[in-house]
Amino acid sequence: MRRWSIHKLRHFRDWSLRNKLLIILSLLIVLTVCSVTLLSYKRSSKYLYEQAEVRTQQLLEQVGLNIDTYLDELYRLSLTPYYNTAVLSELENPQTDEDRQLKSRRIIESFLDSMMLIPRKDILRVYIFTPAGYYASIKTPYEMDGLSEYQYADWYIQAQQSTSRIILPVHTEPVFDRQGTQIFSIVQSIRSLDENNRVIGVMKVDANYSGIRDICDQVQLGDGAALAIVDSDSHVIYENNRMRGMELDEHIFRVVYDLKTSTLKTIDAKRYLLNTYMLDTVNWKIAAIHAESALNLSSRKTRNESLVIASAFMVMNIVVLFVFVQFITKPFLQMVNLMRTVQSGDLSVRAKLDRQDEIGYLGDSFDDMLQAIETSMQTNTRLAREVYEARYLQKKAQYNALCSQIRPHFLYNTLNTISLQIKSGQNEKAIIDIDHFSALLRSVINTDRDIMIEEELKIIRAYLSLLQSRLGDRLKYTISIDEKWNHVMIPALCIQPLVENAVIHGVEHKRGRSVIQICAEVEKDYLLIVVKNDGPRIHPIKLADIRFRLKSGDDEREMLAESGVGLVNVNRRIQLKYGVTYGLHIDSNDQCGVTCTLRLPSEIAT
Repeated sequence: MRRWSIHKLRHFRDWSLRNKLLIILSLLIVLTVCSVTLLSYKRSSKYLYEQAEVRTQQLLEQVGLNIDTYLDELYRLSLTPYYNTAVLSELENPQTDEDRQLKSRRIIESFLDSMMLIPRKDILRVYIFTPAGYYASIKTPYEMDGLSEYQYADWYIQAQQSTSRIILPVHTEPVFDRQGTQIFSIVQSIRSLDENNRVIGVMKVDANYSGIRDICDQVQLGDGAALAIVDSDSHVIYENNRMRGMELDEHIFRVVYDLKTSTLKTIDAKRYLLNTYMLDTVNWKIAAIHAESALNLSSRKTRNESLVIASAFMVMNIVVLFVFVQFITKPFLQMVNLMRTVQSGDLSVRAKLDRQDEIGYLGDSFDDMLQAIETSMQTNTRLAREVYEARYLQKKAQYNALCSQIRPHFLYNTLNTISLQIKSGQNEKAIIDIDHFSALLRSVINTDRDIMIEEELKIIRAYLSLLQSRLGDRLKYTISIDEKWNHVMIPALCIQPLVENAVIHGVEHKRGRSVIQICAEVEKDYLLIVVKNDGPRIHPIKLADIRFRLKSGDDEREMLAESGVGLVNVNRRIQLKYGVTYGLHIDSNDQCGVTCTLRLPSEIAT
C-alpha cells in the first residue's frame, strides 16, 4: 500500500504545472465548499437542538404548573364539607332514628349534588363514607367498584390514618359502560372540628382526564413530536403522538420515566430529544419526545439546497479556473519549450512575449539572459583560456624559482663548510649540519602546500644553523614567536626567503657581528611576522623601486636576484591566497637596518 502511494505521488509530481494547478485548486474549492456547508449544518443543528430543549422544558414546566393548579382545585373540592356546618353536624352526630337518618342523608346528598352542579366535565362521582354508611352524587350509570365493601379498601383505611390527601393512581372502572374508563381519585379524611383526631368521614372524588386533557391539548409541539403523561408503573395518563410511523410503547415510557435530565437518546435505533418534568404531588412525569429527524428537517433541507447551489458555483468556478490556468501557464509552457531548445545548445531562440505584466517581464528577462549568456560565453571562453594559461605559467615559474634559487651559491658554501669540518675532525658538528641541510632540502619538496609556523621555523633554524657554522661569531639570531602561534597555517617558504634576504644583504655585506631578529605580533586585523637585520640601509631610490615592484608584481627582473627566492614571489603568493590588503612591506633606515614585515590576516591566528 505504501509503495503504491509513493508511486502515485511520484506520478503526480511528474504532471505538468497546468494539471497540478487545476487538480489542487479544484480540490481546494470542493473541500472548502463542502466543509463550510457541513460545518454550518452541524452548528445550526446543534443550535436548533439547544433551543428546542430550552423551549420545550419551559413549556413542560408551564404544563406541570397548570396540572398542579388543577389538582389543587380538586383537592379544595374535597375540603368543602368544612365550610358547611349542617353537613359537619350530621357527620359528627350520626342518627339512629330512621326519620332522622333520612333527613341526614337528604342534607348530605343535597350538598354533594350542589358540588356536582359545578360545570366541570371531569368530576364523575362524589362520595362521603362513614362507618354507618355512605352518601353519593354521581353523573354516571355505574357506581364505583367495591362500593359495598368500602370499609376494607386500602384507600379508606389509609385516609382514616392520615390528614393528607390521597391520590389514587390511574385505574379503570365501569363508568358509562362495561368496557371501563380510566379515572383517578382524590381521597380526603373529614375530621371533627372539636376533636381533630376523630375521623367523622372520608370524602372520595372520582374524576376522568378531561381536565388534564384540556390542559395538554393546548400544547402544540408540531409534527414529529409527542406529549405524554405517565405514572410510576408506566401507565399512560395522557398521550398525543404526532410522530408518523412511531408507536410509543411501555419501553419508551419506562425510559422516559427514568430520565433525570433532558437528553438526546437512541431508542430502537432511532434518536430522540427527550424532555421531562416531574409532578411530585401525584408521582407523574410529563414527557415531550421529539424525533431527531423531524427536528433537523429544515436544517437538512437548507443543507441540501446549499449543496446544490454550491455545486453549481463549484462547476462554474472550475470552468473559470481552467480558462484562467490555461491563460497563465501558456507562456510558462512556451518558455519551458525554449529552455529545452537552449539545453540542446541553441542559444539563438527568444521568447518574445508581448506582455507588460510579471510574465512579460519574465519573458524579457529570459531573452536578455540568453543574449547575455551567449555574449558572455564567447568572451569567457577567450578570457578563461588566457587567464588559466597565464596563471599556470606564473605558478610554474614561481615554484621553479623556489626549487632553483635555493641551490647554487648556498649549496656551494654549505657543502664546502661541511667538507672542512670533516677534514678538521669535527665529525659531530658535520653530522648536525648534514641533518640541517637535509631538512632544508626536504622543505623545498613541500612548497605547494601550507605548513605550520612551527615547521617554517624549523626550516629557518636549520638554515641559520648552517650559516652560523660557516660565519661563526659574525652571525647572531633570535626568534621571538609565541608558542600559541606554532600551529597557525601559512604558505610554505614565506618567512625563510625574508631571513635569507637579511643574511645576504645584512650579514655578508657587513663587517663585524650582525644580528637577525624574528618576531610576531597581532595588530588590529593583521598577524605581523617581522624579520629585522642591523645591516646597511637600502638607498631610498632603490627602496622606492623595491616597493613599486612589490605593488605591481613585476618579477621579470627579480630584485635582489642573488637572494634566492625573491621578495616579489613571496608577496604575490600571500596576496593570491589572502587578498591585496595583505603581503610584504619593507622599511630601511640608518638606525635599524632593514625591516621586512609580512602581513597576514589575524583570523588565521585564532
